[in-house]
Order: sequence, then C-alpha cells, then structure tokens
Amino acid sequence: MSLSSNAPETSGQPPAAFDALLSLQKRVDAAETAKLTRVGADWRPTDALVEQIKQITQSLFPGEVQTEIDCDPSEPDDPWINFWVTSDLEYPQIRVLRDRWHEDVSKLGIGDESRYRLLVGHS
Repeated sequence: MSLSSNAPETSGQPPAAFDALLSLQKRVDAAETAKLTRVGADWRPTDALVEQIKQITQSLFPGEVQTEIDCDPSEPDDPWINFWVTSDLEYPQIRVLRDRWHEDVSKLGIGDESRYRLLVGHS
C-alpha cells in the first residue's frame, strides 16, 4: 500500500502530520520488502534485502562486498550476516562511513538490525 501526496493544501506545504505518515508508510513498505523467512530455528533474509544492503555498502565502500552468515558458537540459533569490505581510508573516515552505513541500513525498516554487520578491513 502506498500513499499519494494528495494532502489538503493550506500554506502550499503538506501538514507535518502528513509528512510523518508518508515517512512511516515508506518504512512499512521497506519492511514488507525485507521480510525474513523462517525455517525452524534457521532464518534467511530475502535476496532482495541482501542486495539492498550490498548496494548501500558499495555506495560507501566502493569495491567488492563479500557476505557470510556467522554466529556465536554458543548461540547457533542466533545468526547474522557479515558484509566484508576493505578500505584504504584512515580510521576517522571509516568510522563516519560505518555510522552512515548503520543509518542507511536502519532506514530499510528491517527490524533487528543486529543481524546485519559491517566489517571493514584496512587495505
């Protein structure tokens, strides 16, 4: 379901509540796109979601992005996906880009963001 911008006009700008509703709708649409499928204790994000996160990753860290499913051996039923990249930037720049990555991934509305991790190696 998507909303159109047929908000009542008062001052030429849609009311703030309408903007908030549109923003919420975008997050709901993204969440519907990014649903996880469960098979027993195993879970796996959709290929479309992994591709979206890879695109976000490549936009910030150009080059190859490798992915792998990982877990804490003591909690094998709680896996996550690592997105591996390398960069020759200095650490302060990498930290800014890592923060941006987390912000961009959170905008996808995927729920438990801890299942998606960015790992940056220095090249």
